[in-house]
Amino acid sequence: MIKIINIKSILLIIFLFLTTNCSQNSAMKPEDFKNKEPRLIIENYLSGNVKAWGVLQNRSGKVTRQFSADLNGQWDGKKLILDEKFNWDDGEIQTRQWQITKN
Repeated sequence: MIKIINIKSILLIIFLFLTTNCSQNSAMKPEDFKNKEPRLIIENYLSGNVKAWGVLQNRSGKVTRQFSADLNGQWDGKKLILDEKFNWDDGEIQTRQWQITKN
């Protein structure tokens, strides 16, 4: 009985420690990168052809799917039209089109 109480106490302490550490304001914010070089200018970065690769992971960190993507962006001075084609390792193909207007 004492061992069960000790284990529960230890688990509670670990849970509280993780909860408080994850909720602190130590995460990166966009302001952290203000006036840094090189500047990220989305319309320049995504104009033309861009190739991307990535993975999806479950909560335990196990890779569940992989993809490659072909992106083609066209900037007209006010709007970026971004066409995406995702090729998943299981054979699925997804396409998307984004229209991003600069304010």
